[in-house]
Amino acid sequence: VAALPLPAGVAAMHQLCLTGPFLLQVVEVSDITLVEEQRNRPDKHPDGPPDPHRLGRMLRLLLSDGGQRVVALEYSRLRDLSTLTPIGTKLVVANVTVRRGILLLTPACATLAGGS
Repeated sequence: VAALPLPAGVAAMHQLCLTGPFLLQVVEVSDITLVEEQRNRPDKHPDGPPDPHRLGRMLRLLLSDGGQRVVALEYSRLRDLSTLTPIGTKLVVANVTVRRGILLLTPACATLAGGS
C-alpha cells in the first residue's frame, strides 16, 4: 500500500482519526519533560545530559510529509525513537488520533521506516 500525503490543514483538526498510511520524516525531536536548559544545553546542566532512552520522557516531534509540517507527541512510548533519533528518519503513521492539530503517536499507529 502506497503512503498518502497528509490531508490539508491537519493543524486545525480536532478529535479525528487519520487512516493513512502516511510516510512522515522527522524534522525535530525533543523531550518536553526536560527543562529548557536540559533540552538546549545538556552539557551545561549540573546533572549532566539526560539519558535519551529514559522511561519518564515524552517526545515532541516535528514531522513533515514533504508538503506540510505537523506536531506529534509520543502519547505512548515508542521504543525505536529517542532524542538521538536522526533528523530525516522516516515514520509510517496510520490510524492516528489528532487532537487540537497534534498527532498522538502510539506503537499501534507509528512504525519506524528507516533513515534519511
